Amino acid sequence: MTLIVAKQVGNSIKMESDSRITDPNVVNGNPQKGLIKLVALNPFICVGYAGDVHFAEEAIRAIYAQKPSSVILLVALLLNYHNLSGRQTDFLIASVFNGKANLMKISSGKAEDKLSTGWIGDIEAFEFFQKEWNNRSAEKSEFESLTTAFKQTIENEKLESVGDFQISVITTDNNKGKVPTVMYEEKMELISGISQKLEIGKKSIPLTFGDASSGSYGISYFISLDLFNQAVGVHFPLGDFGLLFFPKVGLGAIKYSNTDAQGFIDSVKSDYGIPMKGFERMSDSAVRLISTLSR
Repeated sequence: MTLIVAKQVGNSIKMESDSRITDPNVVNGNPQKGLIKLVALNPFICVGYAGDVHFAEEAIRAIYAQKPSSVILLVALLLNYHNLSGRQTDFLIASVFNGKANLMKISSGKAEDKLSTGWIGDIEAFEFFQKEWNNRSAEKSEFESLTTAFKQTIENEKLESVGDFQISVITTDNNKGKVPTVMYEEKMELISGISQKLEIGKKSIPLTFGDASSGSYGISYFISLDLFNQAVGVHFPLGDFGLLFFPKVGLGAIKYSNTDAQGFIDSVKSDYGIPMKGFERMSDSAVRLISTLSR
């Protein structure tokens, strides 16, 4: 199973998903064997899925092959695969057309649109997410609270059906206010496994991120700069490897070993023609924004 949640605020949508697979025919417990569950097809549409993975994969392949020319045709295609799965595969759709965002859901044999919130997947995981959402801080925006509550959900080890990577999709003003677009969200997570003491008034010393021996870890999420060939690259600076999720060639991860962040995105550009950008850990106390276009 999985969990995908989405929320529309005004004319903006944010979607959150995990990447864990609990299919009995798939090796479990290994994040590298997970799948991307949010498929940003182009700057205008993102499709999320939960349930029977086989029918989801077939639906995504059909979309890329048939290239539906309208949202109506896309929904009809997804509704067909939903019914073929015995209504075991559900879909969430975020779309942006004519400058207007729309959140849709396909579940229980029907399609709904103009939703302010939506979710598909594991009910137990959603109930935990809902509890965290209800306890959100008033100081955070709704989208920040959505991300935080979802992160707390996939980090809950008692919820075996969800976990691993948190993939986010947002609608954003990517071209100076002309029209919002759908795209993956770039981000970086750095967790220090060491205690650090600060003394007020002393000479400033930068906090360090630590290393693997101290229990520290980091994850950088790189995104494609080509909105018609969207992908997510997940790089682990302490492990020197990366995973590319490129839905056009498949929903699984493509692994790149023995590579730093710049080498990772350069290899992706060489192999698939996708320019990417994101944050790189430079040292024990510094990060920087890098891209393949800056080379």
